Amino acid sequence: MVEQIFARYQQVLHQGFFEQALKHPKNIALCDAHNVRVGYGELRQRALAVAAGLQQQGVKSGDCVAVLLPRGIEQVIAVLGIMAV
Repeated sequence: MVEQIFARYQQVLHQGFFEQALKHPKNIALCDAHNVRVGYGELRQRALAVAAGLQQQGVKSGDCVAVLLPRGIEQVIAVLGIMAV
């Protein structure tokens, strides 16, 4: 049992998110203060678009990328996109 729990935490932070997004793309992933809701599928798609844009600019896995956005949905998209590079 302990090994199963430990193994679950061996994955990188965003791996669980992307797995959830593939399994349940229509489930709500985020809701902001203005009641704007984003599903896992849309969030995944937007984060991967950020990742693709960063890669086109030459960003590679392990590079430092700053995020300068107010707290909210766009910030989460940016962070997931950076982690997906």
